[in-house]
Formats: sequence, structure tokens, C-alpha cells
Amino acid sequence: MATNDLIMMTPLKKELDHTILRVERIVDGKQLDQQQQNIRHVAGGQHQGIIINKQIAQQQDHQHHNRTKFDLRLAFKVFLVNAITNVHQQESRELRFWFHHHDDDDDDHHHHNSSSLNGGGNNDQNLLQCAQSFFRALVNPQDFPKNYVGFIMKLMKTMQQPLYRPLLQIELEVKQIDEPFVRPSSSSTSSSQRSSMDLSLNSNNNHHHHHYQLLTEEKVREMIESAYPNPLSLPDIAATTCSNQEDVERLVNELCTKGVARLTDLGQIIRVTSDEQQVKRVSQMPKVIRSQQPTVAIITAQFCEKLAVDSMIDNKDTYVRYKGEGESNVYTLGNIGQHRVVATKLPAVGNSRSAMIAAGNTTTRLLGTFQHVEYVFLVGIGGGVPHYTDYHQHVRLGDIVVSASPRKNSSYSPINQKTSNSDIGGDDDGHNGHGNNRPQQLPTRSDFIYVHCEKLRSSPDEPMNASNSTWKELQTVDSFNYRFWCPLSLELQDIARHIYLEAQNDIVGGGQPSWERYIEEARHRLQESDDLEFVRPAENTDKLYMSIGTNDVIEMAHPEPDHHHEDTGEDDPRKRGMPKIHFGAVGSGRLAVGNEQLRQDIALKFGIKAFDIEFDTVIESIFGNRKDRYIIIRGIADYKDGSRKKEWQPYAALSAAAYMKAILCRLEPMN
Repeated sequence: MATNDLIMMTPLKKELDHTILRVERIVDGKQLDQQQQNIRHVAGGQHQGIIINKQIAQQQDHQHHNRTKFDLRLAFKVFLVNAITNVHQQESRELRFWFHHHDDDDDDHHHHNSSSLNGGGNNDQNLLQCAQSFFRALVNPQDFPKNYVGFIMKLMKTMQQPLYRPLLQIELEVKQIDEPFVRPSSSSTSSSQRSSMDLSLNSNNNHHHHHYQLLTEEKVREMIESAYPNPLSLPDIAATTCSNQEDVERLVNELCTKGVARLTDLGQIIRVTSDEQQVKRVSQMPKVIRSQQPTVAIITAQFCEKLAVDSMIDNKDTYVRYKGEGESNVYTLGNIGQHRVVATKLPAVGNSRSAMIAAGNTTTRLLGTFQHVEYVFLVGIGGGVPHYTDYHQHVRLGDIVVSASPRKNSSYSPINQKTSNSDIGGDDDGHNGHGNNRPQQLPTRSDFIYVHCEKLRSSPDEPMNASNSTWKELQTVDSFNYRFWCPLSLELQDIARHIYLEAQNDIVGGGQPSWERYIEEARHRLQESDDLEFVRPAENTDKLYMSIGTNDVIEMAHPEPDHHHEDTGEDDPRKRGMPKIHFGAVGSGRLAVGNEQLRQDIALKFGIKAFDIEFDTVIESIFGNRKDRYIIIRGIADYKDGSRKKEWQPYAALSAAAYMKAILCRLEPMN
């Protein structure tokens, strides 16, 4: 055994549908002597160091330890299948953790209140990561136990490992659940033969099949919204969905009848907006007089994002520069606060490398058409980075992530990494290239707000001619090249943080953050004018899963605020149906996003709070056009890259647009 510590398991409660047991580390002989009368079995051989106690009465246990003072908790569900009767049963399981705190001077250190773990210290973060790592090791599918006793034994054996020595004690509470069980959705549909204990778990056996998307009205609508402002031809829709053209024509006619879409003169289909009658179709953008030139550009990629942004703009004029062969452009000009703005939508970002290049070209065209633009906002949806143990770091659906340098929360500096390609704007002296004398924070060479992950062209661990599936199994954080971007001026980031901190003080006095007011106002306008639903989905649709293997996931409970959070009256906007605000880097890279464990590792290393579809070409265009003030705002629609969970997309887009407006209403116009 790698450590001299003994691990002792004590049952605290054993009922048919409710079990509680404690697993603790014995760190001195005195502690063991006190337990001698309760010991039932001392293991030897491969299980040396494991001690099993008799059950302790609950009254006696309360004298031994107050279970409410754990450091953190982690809850999840398992799906049980009785191998003999084939009866299915659902269980909730909760792990409660107590850690050794190095700053404690007395023997009561394991009673340390959980509030200490949320203070942001490095040691606290290490403990949180320790709990997550312990759980992943516990539920590793390669050696996941086939029965309940095996699960308890693995918990004890895992705790023996030196890596988890900061853990003093764990309690496991198991309850049967009577509610109906719904398996998580998966791109793969199959069920393997189950043993007596099974995770809840999109499990794949060895059967392989192709999955074709059925042609539906919703699918056609999704395609034309993604392509907007470009139209789609009916043969292209038929080819993409493996459908016959007659079915496509029928669905297209239904969408046109409902006023959702229309056919162009060339027989192509294009999405219709609520203000379609006011849209001006032009071959070239008309000249805009100097006083009406926009100084702010807003870039979106999804149709719901464009609608959300437009709902924040006053005195709108929308122009569509239409080209039958593609590369159409849509520009909405108007006012937000004291600023003239132009908003555009990129067609189909991220679906292919050619689409990404086209998105970069569209951005270059936008900035070339409106040459007085000084500020650029990338506004829309993204995928949150969950934290399974820390409420404060946990990014949930509907939250907002504002791109900001995570260097205060991360030890990583891109300049010190030989394998990284750092594209951080600005020269070595920090000059911002503007004559504006407003005070602002200038970035250092270690700042970044956006990270793009690209597969290395070659890797020592990658076999020659390795398939994509084989290579995915070999991926680590070091399997990628990383590119970093940071605006030359952090003025927008400073304002974003300032209005957030200011709002926290206002809330104490009964005030409402400006972005929450903008959400409510815009939602009412959109309900009256558009067919998309921008309301916040029900809380029970925010399901959190942890990947524990290539095809297996387990449903997790969202981390809860600690007692300190409740006692201080700290604001929780989610309780009133509003987004929580987070600051950190935004990341992208389809290979990284597709692997949940790798995604978590990359996020931890670089301080990433959200991932989006690949916007690297867009940001590179902004950087290349010398736009020194830009910011990325992502409303969280799923836990991947924002493209997976459709029901949260409109609300997430609206939340991001509202925070954009809050920043612009605080931003002073440039001289």
C-alpha cells in the first residue's frame, strides 16, 4: 500500500431504501484505539489497511461528528438493474467531503465550515479539484464495480491512494427514487447487457449504425435560419437531408404559408423576419453620412442571436445586400444608448472550415464597409463550463459569460509555452494606437480572452495513419496547439466588470440590474412580434451530466451554495429567473469540445468559462483590421458549445444581448 493511513468504514444507517455510511482516514493510533470496540473486520492481503466497523447508533454518531459541517457535497444518480428479476430501480447518491485544512491549528480542523472553500484561495481550489478527481476515479467505467459491495470497496480503496490524502472523511448517502427514469439523450442509441448495477448512461455496445436526420418542418426551418441571410436551394436541402425534392417542396410551402419563410425570385427559400416589410434589399450599401456612421459593430451567428440583438436597438434600419450565389450580408443600423451601431449575422459559422473562412471574410467586409467602427461585440450563445463541486465557479444554462482575462485565476501564461502560438494584440510597449485619453486598463503579454484549440499536426503518441476515433482516445491537453487573442485595450472588459460590481451594491438596496430590466423589456417586444420563444425554460430542463467514458454519462446534481452564501444574503439571480454573470476566457475547437474530460482539463488550465463554435477566423479578422476594443458575450445554452440544446438558445441569446446593451449604455462616446 502506497500510504500508511488506515481507511475505516462505519455504517450509520441501514434501511431498505435509505443507507448512510462513513469512510474516514485514521491518521494516528489514538484515533484507532477509540474505535477498537466497534471494529468488526480488519482486512488483509490486497485489501490491507481497510477496517470495517459495526453500525453506530445515530445518537452516538451525532456525538462523534456533526454531519452538517461538511466541506462540500457531490450528488448523482445511478440506474439499477436486478440481474435476476430485471427490475429497474433508480437511486440518488450523495457524497459529502471533509478535507484536511493546513491552516487549522486544533484537532477540530475537519469541522471547518464549507465557506472557506469559496474564498478563491489556491489551496481551496486544489481541494475542489481533488473532490472532482476522486469522483472521476470512483466512477471510471474501466473498473466500475458490478455490485453495491464492490462500489463501497472501491470508494475505500480509492481513498487510500496518496493523491487523495487531503481527504479526511467521506459520507455516502443512498436513497431509492420512485420517480420515472428518463435516460439522457445520445447520438448513439443502444443498450448493452447490464450487470446488477448500472450507471445512467447512454451506453453503446458494439453495434454500429448510421443516423440520418429525418426531414421535418423544424429541420428545414433550422437550416434556413442557420444560412440566413443567404437563401437555400431546394435541391441542396434535399441532398443534405437525404430526402426527395417533393417532400422538401411540401415543407417549404408550409413554412411560406405560415409566414416563416419566403421564396426568392430564383426559387430559393429564405427566412423571414418580423420586420420584413421594413427590410431594404440593395445591391450595394447606400452611403451613410458621417454623423450617422456606426462606431459599434455587433456580430452574431445564429438567427435567434440576431433577433435578440435587434430587440435592443432603437430607430432600426435593416439592409440586405443580396447575392443569389451566396455571400449575402444583412446590416441593421440604429442606436443603443448614445452610440450608433451596426449589427450583422454570419451565415452558418463553424459547420465546416470553408464556412469559418467565409465568416472571417464577412467580418472583414463588415469592417471595411463601416470604417468608423471602434468597438466590436461578439454576442450570442455558448456552452458553459460546469463545475461539479463549486457553486461559485459553476456555469449553468441561462447564465452569461463575459470574455475577460483569467490570468488572476490561472497560473498559465501563453508566452511561456513553447507549443503555443500567441496572437495577443498590441506592441511590447502596450501602446493602444488611439489618441483617446480616457483611462483604461492595458493588457500585459500574458493576458488573453479567447483561446482556440487546434490539433497538432504530429504527436509522439499518435500512431501513423491513426483514425479520428483512435486519436480521440490519445488526446490530452498537450495534444493541441493553442492560439490566444486579447484586445489591445481592455476598456470594454473594465466597464463590464464595473457595472456588475455596481449592480451588486444596488441589489442590496432593492434595485434591479440594468440588464435584467432590458431582458424583461425585450422579451415583451419579441413575444408580440416574432414566432420564437424567448422565455426562460423550466428549471428542470437544466440537466447536468458528467462523462465517465467514451459513451457513458452520469446525471449529476448542480452544486448548491454553502451556508456562508445564504447567511450573508449574497444575491442569487437564478432564484428570480435571471442570469448569473461570470468573467473568464472563452474557448473553441471542435475536437476539444467533443471530449468532455478534455474540455474540462483545457478549461481548468486556461481559466475558460465558456466554449463557442469556432470564431477564430472572426476574431483574427477583427485583430487584422486593427480594432483594438472588442468583447465576447455568451449566453449559456448547453454544456458543449451552445449549438446542442435548442430550447435554451433564444433566452441565452437574449441574456447576452441585454448585457451588451448594459455595457453600451455605460460606455461614453468617443471624441
